[in-house]
Amino acid sequence: MSRQLAVKLVAGTTVAGALAVSLAIPAAAVTEPTPAAATPATTEEAAPAPVEVAPVAPAAPVTKVKKKSAPAKRAEFTIAQLNAGATLRQGATGEAVSDIQRRLNILGILVPVNGTYNAATASGVARFNEKFRYYEANENKVVNLKTWAMLKKQSNRGDRVPAICKKKAAALCIDKTQKVVRYYKKGKLVESLDARFGGPGNRTREGNFRIFRKVKNDFSTLYKTPMPWSMYFSGGQAVHYSMFFNGVGYNGASHGCVNIRDKKKLIPLWKKVKIGTFAKVYG
Repeated sequence: MSRQLAVKLVAGTTVAGALAVSLAIPAAAVTEPTPAAATPATTEEAAPAPVEVAPVAPAAPVTKVKKKSAPAKRAEFTIAQLNAGATLRQGATGEAVSDIQRRLNILGILVPVNGTYNAATASGVARFNEKFRYYEANENKVVNLKTWAMLKKQSNRGDRVPAICKKKAAALCIDKTQKVVRYYKKGKLVESLDARFGGPGNRTREGNFRIFRKVKNDFSTLYKTPMPWSMYFSGGQAVHYSMFFNGVGYNGASHGCVNIRDKKKLIPLWKKVKIGTFAKVYG
């Protein structure tokens, strides 16, 4: 067979095969989907203009306005009301309060006389009730009928300070009845401190004395007791700070010394009192 004839046979076979394949494919398989209607190329649909929305600020919290209440009016008391049995406590005002303050000062419990039952007055009343009505320290800060009766009884006697104490250049006046140590400088009262004294068998000696020795940090070898800020006036008896008095109050006694409970006030007094200062103990 010649080369040209072979080529023609191969080409004819290829065409016949392609024709057979074309006839075997279903008509639907070769049908293209109908395209969507085209928009004219020259027409452009304008997008809707964006609407600007202003931001909404969060609602402010609702604040409840409290109505200002009028300040409570302090109760004013007269001495007649006090005598009739009224009970006075911190916050009270009036002439009755002024009279209470004046009487506390007579007894060596120094508080401002201003007609207002303030914290200082309440503390002073508590000191009085502890001394004369046997309450615990700071337990009773009110003046009722019983406290008022005792306050009048004690203060009606006056301060009972011997005249000699007010005539000296400086003097320690130690009152065993009012349970107080007063310090006078040229007749003027400078300081007044609560005190307790010796118990049975160890009485604090009474009389006129002089401060003859001062010791900052002393200790009793006889009674095994600290005696800081001591001012000796008679033998082994001295005015000094007592941690026991500070701890248990009048529920105890010294071995004859004059115990002071307020160390903060005793220290400056100790520094002021000089060797040779007059001291009088009475009761």
